[in-house]
Amino acid sequence: ANLTITYYPGGSPITRTFSVAANTRHTVAVFQPVEGIGPGITTLGITVASDQPVLVEKPTYGANVNTYGATDTAGYAASSF
Repeated sequence: ANLTITYYPGGSPITRTFSVAANTRHTVAVFQPVEGIGPGITTLGITVASDQPVLVEKPTYGANVNTYGATDTAGYAASSF
């Protein structure tokens, strides 16, 4: 699958593209500059587009008292596949 991730950091969007082989898992380190956006961003929107059906998960980990633990955010868009 050819993926395009677009990051919306509050300024100009930043786009990253890469491929993921069938039946594999790939982790994008959002705060690393290669496939992600780099460090120091606190508010961020993300969209993922693919030319094949893919499953995307965004785990979120927190260590402060009000948000300790992990949560997942999932999204779905109807496709033409």
